[in-house]
Amino acid sequence: MKGRAWSTLLVMFVGVVLAAALQEFCAPVGALRLKPPLLLGVAVYYAMRREAGWGLLAAVWCGVLEDGLGPVPGGASLLAFAGFWALCFHVVRPQVEEGAPSCAAAGAALVPALLLVQYAALRVAGGYAALPAGYLALRLLAGALAGGLAAFAAALFLRGLDWISANVGLEDEGDALGWTEA
Repeated sequence: MKGRAWSTLLVMFVGVVLAAALQEFCAPVGALRLKPPLLLGVAVYYAMRREAGWGLLAAVWCGVLEDGLGPVPGGASLLAFAGFWALCFHVVRPQVEEGAPSCAAAGAALVPALLLVQYAALRVAGGYAALPAGYLALRLLAGALAGGLAAFAAALFLRGLDWISANVGLEDEGDALGWTEA
């Protein structure tokens, strides 16, 4: 393997492990019982800002951990993350400017979809009682906010690690926020 591949794997490993640990050990917030969707934030960063192979690897790795750390039946989050990677990489990424704000927008859009997939998987498996529609809508709205913040934070952190480890260069690059000088 080339040196850049090893450093990319190291950065991804650090990002995924930190995201999984923080997501697992953060207490669920309030009556909505939401945890920060940091694993999705990492997967969104790799789908929106790195090459296809790295994005797919991050999606698979984060999806497996998402399923393994929660009560969701195995494979539900993995399939969702793989679909989200395809959507971000092939549809969203070509249409938006590269930067942390675009990652935040993708995270805000994808977390409600992830929450619905996980809710449906739990309902089908018989491990979850039906939720009132108002509660579910409020949970999805709060999830969108949490997803945007988590993806923004993950994008800033991982882009910094990528830059420090020389995985990304300065040529033709704006700053981490995606703002370029006119």
